[in-house]
Amino acid sequence: MKNVMGILKLTESEKYLREITAYRGVSSIPFGSRYRLIDFILSNMVNSGINNVGVFTHEKSRSLVDHLRSGKWWDLHRLNNGLFILPTEAISQPRIPLRGDLEIFQAHIDYLNNSSQEYVLITNSNMVCNIDFKKVFDYYKEQKADVVLVYKKDSLYTNDFDHLTLMDINEKQRVVDIEDCPLRPRFENVFMDMTIMKKSLLLDIINTCCARGGADLLKDGLIKNIDKLKIFGFHHEGFLARITTMESYFKYSMELLQPGVWYELFNSSRPIYTKVKNSPSTEYHKTARVKNSLIASGSLIEGIVENSIIFRGVAVYKDAVVKNSIVISKSIIEEKACIENVILDKDARVSRNKVLKGDIRYPIFIGKKSVI
Repeated sequence: MKNVMGILKLTESEKYLREITAYRGVSSIPFGSRYRLIDFILSNMVNSGINNVGVFTHEKSRSLVDHLRSGKWWDLHRLNNGLFILPTEAISQPRIPLRGDLEIFQAHIDYLNNSSQEYVLITNSNMVCNIDFKKVFDYYKEQKADVVLVYKKDSLYTNDFDHLTLMDINEKQRVVDIEDCPLRPRFENVFMDMTIMKKSLLLDIINTCCARGGADLLKDGLIKNIDKLKIFGFHHEGFLARITTMESYFKYSMELLQPGVWYELFNSSRPIYTKVKNSPSTEYHKTARVKNSLIASGSLIEGIVENSIIFRGVAVYKDAVVKNSIVISKSIIEEKACIENVILDKDARVSRNKVLKGDIRYPIFIGKKSVI
């Protein structure tokens, strides 16, 4: 797929992720004990042979830029092509938000024009999966399509209609209708915000829509031209975590504790890469009791950890209990403290003897650097 360039537009909504995105963008949300959300889609691109990737950063991008740096960990630190971090903060005037992703594309039109690739893969970062984009591109070529949209068939939706784009697909896999954020969903094919098309078509959509006042690739470029363009759907049959709310973040994080989900997502033939940190091995004391948990390096475990995800550099002291919880980097659970159904953000501290218990459906969130 050297003839395909990747674009991560990072336009995910933070509306229902405000707690965990107070100091970071959606793409930088920690996931799976040592990763960020962007690691998954970026690794999928690299594993599929894409070596030109543009990342359109937004507000609160410091954490993301520090994480990506030169792209070394994804083998994207190259003299030709490689990783391009393209800020969008300077595009819009202060306090005037961007109306849509087409404004971002238009602002970076030189990057598109100067790239040698003929095709483009456009994604966001909040769809966590392990997908082979080579198969998607081969399907695109076989169908002689103008556009291919990747989707997941899901009839459950988990009560997040206003985060969904749903598609009606006929027996020939042609997309015949698209509904964005429906109040009453009619279809069960969930668009994964992954699109492949010719770069020339993208440039034409950008120029045409922007000249007519359009601002959104999906709404103004594709839905309004659904009868003119040959738009096909590619079904992703594997695991998909749609991170759109705090509840979905907690739910899908806990699903990683299922061996089948873990081995599918972290496929050895298509590894997920992340920024390497030279942390020592986690230290387990004799008093430690660990059951069905993911624990990253550099941590200290003296207490009880069950059904939980522990990030790097976390300390769980003697007689402390952590159950059904997510504890992000460098947080501390002091002696005899107890947390259950809790998301503890980076550098937070739960003091001695404190007890925090949330609901499995609505976990308690403790913000970065908080002391309880």
